[in-house]
Amino acid sequence: LLMRSFSSIQSCEFSVVVCEMSNELDKGLILSIINYLRRKVYTSDYPSDVCDIIETACRCLQNVFSISVEDADLYPDKDLYDIYVDGLGKKASSNPTPIDKEKAEQLKTEGNQLMQQGEFRKALEKYNEAIKLFKNPTFFCNRAAAFSKLEGHQMAVQDCLKAIQMDSNYGKAYGRLGLAYSCMNRYTDAVNAYKKALELDPDNESFINNLNIAEERLRNPGNQGNSNPTMRGFFPELSTLVNNPEFFNVLSNIMEQPPMREFMSSIMGNSEGFTSSPTDMYDLLQASQRLASIIQQQHPSFADLLRREFDNRRPDTNGSQQSGGEKSDEDAKKDGTEGKRKDGGKDGENNGDASKN
Repeated sequence: LLMRSFSSIQSCEFSVVVCEMSNELDKGLILSIINYLRRKVYTSDYPSDVCDIIETACRCLQNVFSISVEDADLYPDKDLYDIYVDGLGKKASSNPTPIDKEKAEQLKTEGNQLMQQGEFRKALEKYNEAIKLFKNPTFFCNRAAAFSKLEGHQMAVQDCLKAIQMDSNYGKAYGRLGLAYSCMNRYTDAVNAYKKALELDPDNESFINNLNIAEERLRNPGNQGNSNPTMRGFFPELSTLVNNPEFFNVLSNIMEQPPMREFMSSIMGNSEGFTSSPTDMYDLLQASQRLASIIQQQHPSFADLLRREFDNRRPDTNGSQQSGGEKSDEDAKKDGTEGKRKDGGKDGENNGDASKN
């Protein structure tokens, strides 16, 4: 009922009055509430209608109090949940002990492994737990990658900004910030983020390529689909799918699966004799079913994206449309998580690549 009451005030005209009454402390509190609600959406299995109501409530709060979720200066040092727990007299986490840091590092490693397995929601929970124990820029950056996998690009932006606030020389955070902006079609912001990333890591090919793509989108905003008009006419959703930055990463992972390698080897080895006989068609059907099963099991968020694309649904106003063919950095094959920083920043207890931890 509370959420529905929020949605009913979305079109009201008293937001200006409320804005004038609210100060920075008020805005910080409201932003904490918004962040808590949105994180609950991404870490819980709420029905879609409940998620829509929560998102509507968050947008109403933003509009009424004139809050930008990207205003890092408003972020408190602790999450709202931690403040509440501290208020109940539970253990505070503002001064992490060596044991806290070790546990946080282990949680980060578990999150990285879950990301590699395609368990993005579970990985997000691990990063949340790690951050509660130890506020580390790498943990925020890894959580941003998890949010991006769940299409929570706005939350990914927030975490990248938080990581940058903690370490202004964190090149990878700028790179992921650029990717999140691109997925929201905010190419000007994406270009600025990629340029900053390249200042810190000039030889990073991923940053260079993604910057070129974002700049191309700015120059030709109406030319983001397939250049073949016939292809656009028959497959209007295909260009959106191919331009998804996750598409090629997922495709590469799928093609590495043994069933798909065997099937493709069979086709390539018998390409001249491959006909449209019932047996061949049955093999194709079996392969497509295996492919669908692999996608559903290992890449649930991408499977959902495929369904939406081929149902011809429009992207929501939250900027969930992936864009531009941009890819995450050199850790894309590891689902965007990291263990060892490569930009000269200090990680405290962070040591070792995620794939080796």
